[in-house]
Amino acid sequence: MDMKHLLILGIALTFSCTLFGQAGHSFTPDTTMSLADFKEQCLQPKDEIWVLDFWASWCGPCRKSIPELIEIHDIYKGESVRFFSFSFDKNRSAWEGALKQLQMPWTQFFLPKPDTFIDTEFPVKFIPTLYLIDKEANVTKVPIYYKIEKKLKKLTKKKK
Repeated sequence: MDMKHLLILGIALTFSCTLFGQAGHSFTPDTTMSLADFKEQCLQPKDEIWVLDFWASWCGPCRKSIPELIEIHDIYKGESVRFFSFSFDKNRSAWEGALKQLQMPWTQFFLPKPDTFIDTEFPVKFIPTLYLIDKEANVTKVPIYYKIEKKLKKLTKKKK
């Protein structure tokens, strides 16, 4: 292999590790809250703002937006903001593989079939879709990812 091909291969490997997570790196998603507990608490006043992300591993725009959402998550660590993702995947192993690749460090839920509560309270016509629940339990659909940071900044009064 000549230097040109080695350089191209190196760039491709760097890009894929950045985009899909580091190969062999162990990652366990946060599953500390059950779906039943989420349903019980989500529409109640609380000391946190909740960001709900609806996505699927097969959705290109969803996967493309996850690094941005991770960045927003990292900005609001310690600001009483909690993130949750809900996957509409039908294939659990594809979902688990995507979680390992994307390394989303917040609570994850696998929703392979319709869920009456989720479908009623957080109707999703397309993915990715975000909802925000403020501390008083007001629910707002956020149509575009960059707007979630704007809303979080306003609710947390964060300067950054």
